[in-house]
Amino acid sequence: MRSAQKVAFSLLISVAVFAAFTFLAYSGLFSYLESNFYYPRVRQAKELELEAAAKAVDEYITINSERFQSAAQEDFLIMNYLPNQSQENIYKTTTFFELLQKENPGFLFFRLTDTDGNIHFSTLQEDEVERQRYKVVYKSLDEVDAGLSGEDLILTSGDEADFILDPINQHMVFRYPIYDGAADIFKGTGLFYVSGKDLLLYLLKANVLDIGQQYGIVKGGYIINLNPEGYPEILESLAKAWSEDFDSRQIVPLLQDSEGSTLYLMSLKTEKAGVIGLILREDEFTLSGHLKILLLLSFGLTFFLIVFLVLSFKQDSLLVLSNRIKRFEADFLKQYVEKKEALDWESWKRELQNREEEVKTQIKKGIGRVKKDNKEKVDTLIEKSWQDLLSLIGTKVEHTEKKRLEVENLEEIIQTAIEKATMGLSTAPPIVQRKAVSPLPVKKLEEPEEAE
Repeated sequence: MRSAQKVAFSLLISVAVFAAFTFLAYSGLFSYLESNFYYPRVRQAKELELEAAAKAVDEYITINSERFQSAAQEDFLIMNYLPNQSQENIYKTTTFFELLQKENPGFLFFRLTDTDGNIHFSTLQEDEVERQRYKVVYKSLDEVDAGLSGEDLILTSGDEADFILDPINQHMVFRYPIYDGAADIFKGTGLFYVSGKDLLLYLLKANVLDIGQQYGIVKGGYIINLNPEGYPEILESLAKAWSEDFDSRQIVPLLQDSEGSTLYLMSLKTEKAGVIGLILREDEFTLSGHLKILLLLSFGLTFFLIVFLVLSFKQDSLLVLSNRIKRFEADFLKQYVEKKEALDWESWKRELQNREEEVKTQIKKGIGRVKKDNKEKVDTLIEKSWQDLLSLIGTKVEHTEKKRLEVENLEEIIQTAIEKATMGLSTAPPIVQRKAVSPLPVKKLEEPEEAE
């Protein structure tokens, strides 16, 4: 079979199988692949993404908690509870927090409150009501904070330091109890406000989030892959999903977006940061149209190549015959040359011409069975090979001394050459250099097969 025929036959079979496979794929095979292979891999990848985010958020909370803890223990903070303060203490407090803000860009401002929610110091000028030489009057928390009430922000005696989230302003508020060290009296609460964007930058640097990936602070935790400002109804859904007995890593339907696609929620409780939720879209668990087409094309191309490879295993019969004839020529010459130190090339050529039909008949017997369609082509190959052999011998006549040719063992030589050619010699051995005999070129031969 010619190469073009092999390609055409392989293409025909591949198209038929491709059509059948496409019908089978859209009849349920894709659904099976999605539920048994694609979905588990997607879920595992999302769980790892959620765990990485939870770990990074915990690290961020720990870093800031330790940083602000030392600031909340400064002695000069207690002096701000006095009715009148010294210029030195006011300057010292202001300078300290300005430096802290420069070192930590995510740190927004600081407020110092008493147990009733009245502000005694703030780095925000808009919190001030009146500034005097030795005294600054501030507003109360309820007057300045639209996101959280004073009751939500202040600590009571015996409370430990913690942090709370401000979903409205997208802030994190680190709270520390302030005690008078000398009298061990609880004085109020130190509030460190940190921007939620600073956490976003931290997650980007940690390669937890990709650039452009949405993120937001909600009541009780954080949400990834969705901007909560665009979905106000999400807060109620999250409150139900993040009940006290919710199961971490479970995927639950949350709501539908504007395009009608269902949004799912995978949540994970962290040690310090609260709950982190990862929003997953419905199409993330299914094979996309482009991926399905790619799978179908990959199958079709692979099947085509396999069929073409199988058809190519069997060599072209004429090529096999041609190689066997060439192998016969080489073995024939080698057998005779090995027995003669000098040859009368002219006499030898004349003898071969006289026995042409006899030798051709033996060559045909040696190459095996030949299909009827190839008999004419085989005869042409043998004739051409025979003429090449005589032409080669003819070139030696002019350069060789004439000596008597002994031809009594010519039949034995021909038979031996044919047997060696059909026994599967992979390469013809090189011609032995003899006196007055030029070396004959011998090509590397392949393993013979029985021609059809």
